[in-house]
Amino acid sequence: MSYLDETVAYWSRGYDAENVDAPAFRFYGRILKPFGPREGKFLDFGCGAGAGLRFFLSKEYDAYGVDISATDLATARDRDPEHADRYLQIDPIPKPDDVWFGGNFDVIMSVQVLYLMGADDMQTRLKSLHAQLKPDGLFYATMMGSKSWWYSVSEPYEHGMRRVELPESHGGGATGVVFTESEEQLLERFSMFEPLHVGFYSEKFRSDEGPGFHYTFVGRPR
Repeated sequence: MSYLDETVAYWSRGYDAENVDAPAFRFYGRILKPFGPREGKFLDFGCGAGAGLRFFLSKEYDAYGVDISATDLATARDRDPEHADRYLQIDPIPKPDDVWFGGNFDVIMSVQVLYLMGADDMQTRLKSLHAQLKPDGLFYATMMGSKSWWYSVSEPYEHGMRRVELPESHGGGATGVVFTESEEQLLERFSMFEPLHVGFYSEKFRSDEGPGFHYTFVGRPR
């Protein structure tokens, strides 16, 4: 089984988040609301069950979402039948010339998704996202850092990844992750974008796990 087969199998179980996650909510509050753009065409890459897309629609963005999980997209359409045509299932194999919903986006957001691709596939996907963003558009992504507790339950894998074996208390299963070790490595991975803001978020909600850790990146096309 390739890493992509394993990734599709893992995430096809569904990630049923009814409300927008904090990284997307904070992106709006800390970046878009004060600095803009406050409107325009918006892509949620890895939209899952659609919480982020519904949130940005409520803020009057012309929002669309893509994901590889048929399970999550079915949930999204059931919850938001009025906007069912704004959700699209995409091929997990990235192509540099992929275009969805006509491209030409003002904002592209990818929260906790890109690191689930092998290092080369991630760069291919970034090329396609870069090409679909307006020259003055805004790109926002998060990357899991090696400080995350997921790293402690991982082992070397293929394509620059580590294979994360999650305990049964967290649903079990395994998926590949490209961990980011430093801010410098983050900037290198997103070098096709001019960085505007770089940061991180960390959280710990359970005593039987370590802290999570994700880098954040906001930039514009070079």
